[in-house]
Amino acid sequence: HTLGRPQGGIAQLSRTTVAIRKDRVISNSNRVQAQILNFQASKLLWINAYLPCDPHTVTLKDEDEEKLLTVLNEIERILDTASYDDVLMCADMNWDMSRNTGFALTVRRFIDRLNLCSLWEHHAVDFTHVHTDLKSLSTIDHFICNERLLPFVASAGPIHVGDNPSRHSPIMVKLKMGELPAKVKCEAERVRR
Repeated sequence: HTLGRPQGGIAQLSRTTVAIRKDRVISNSNRVQAQILNFQASKLLWINAYLPCDPHTVTLKDEDEEKLLTVLNEIERILDTASYDDVLMCADMNWDMSRNTGFALTVRRFIDRLNLCSLWEHHAVDFTHVHTDLKSLSTIDHFICNERLLPFVASAGPIHVGDNPSRHSPIMVKLKMGELPAKVKCEAERVRR
């Protein structure tokens, strides 16, 4: 799963001049990529994901549920097995928090169970996607993070530019990683490592 173009064209890119050690995390899904960014005070798990589309039904059909759960389970597997202090997931989640669909409820339960949150719950956002009718707007692209990271988000939001060939607006987040205090390791964690 490491060769070729991933499904949906997802990619994690960084400048080669950025002097931060990056450790790749193996993913078993072509819809999920991950790496550890080793900052001075924190090991940030950076996940990029592309979830299947919300079928807009109150209950999910078995095949739709299986597609969604396969991606969510892989994200959770990475969260359970990688060694990190903080997590930031950037994703085309196809999840609009305002919807009351089986898909939206499944994603909400997943985020809540893992004690994560969307930055859009803390930073104003107008929309991230324009639908095929070129009129309807939704917020389906997200940054998901752990609570400890929230105070260190300097800014976040979509970038709406006229020459964007995609109906998805790029989303950006600026983190104050230099201000992030080192995470105190508990005794059990020290013994494990």
